[in-house]
Amino acid sequence: MGINNPELSFETLYLDEDLLQIEVIASNGKYAGITTFYLNPNETELVEFAKKLLSFPQYIGQVVRHKFGFSQDELIDLKKKGFKGVTSFVDLHFYCVDKLGHSALRINLIEESWSEQEDDRDNVSLELQFDPASLDVFVQELIVLAETKKGKATLKGDIAVKGGYY
Repeated sequence: MGINNPELSFETLYLDEDLLQIEVIASNGKYAGITTFYLNPNETELVEFAKKLLSFPQYIGQVVRHKFGFSQDELIDLKKKGFKGVTSFVDLHFYCVDKLGHSALRINLIEESWSEQEDDRDNVSLELQFDPASLDVFVQELIVLAETKKGKATLKGDIAVKGGYY
């Protein structure tokens, strides 16, 4: 994936009996970011997230939000307790951009490297617009990734044109 290809992808990087590492890459064709988050491989968080996205949007005001990793407040608390290491946060916020049901996703990726500096966060926030068929493919790929603990799920986005959608 290049920065010019608008998409969101989840890909398994590492798996053992205690840890599942997922890489998240996001781009809207103008901005891009990459981070990883970790899950217990026995949890069902990815499947639950995918199920929330089935048939989205069911109505114009529907919002689906899901977060992975440590929130900013949790990261601050960990740092105060002396935790050293790399941690990350992924915040995904699905919503309709207009009354016609065109959909978009607000993506926030944060990674903290825990250097001695006060403010050393890497942070990117972007919007990715997409069509319903692309979301359906992403959901199915995400369910397979969640069940098999391997593979990749990709939400292909659309390049927004100034003053409109698509």
